[in-house]
Amino acid sequence: MSPLEKTILQTILASIIGDVKMIAYIIENLVINDREFSEDALNKAQCCGFYLNFVSNEVLAGVEPLPHYLGIQASHKDLPVGADFIVFMNPQKGIDFLEAVFYSDTIPIQPLLSKDHGLTICS
Repeated sequence: MSPLEKTILQTILASIIGDVKMIAYIIENLVINDREFSEDALNKAQCCGFYLNFVSNEVLAGVEPLPHYLGIQASHKDLPVGADFIVFMNPQKGIDFLEAVFYSDTIPIQPLLSKDHGLTICS
């Protein structure tokens, strides 16, 4: 999992789980099924978002009430309207997937996977 994805999940989970150690445990125990980038049609090195899909898990067992989804926004110098990050959850499947949406703008894929992703979470 990339540093950005971990930070997004930590921030979102903190809104429903107050225990920092529990959040770390949840993130450590998520298994990625796959990551799909919404590539720019003209430049495959850029994307307008991505999906991070997780293997079925029980990491949120006992968390109630469990919302269907929670999200946050982030800013980036190359994204005039910013980015939305949404985590979809399901009582039977746990954390289902993380979706990132950059709307009509694109940014390079490789930095998204590094610590130098350039996104700042809005508070």
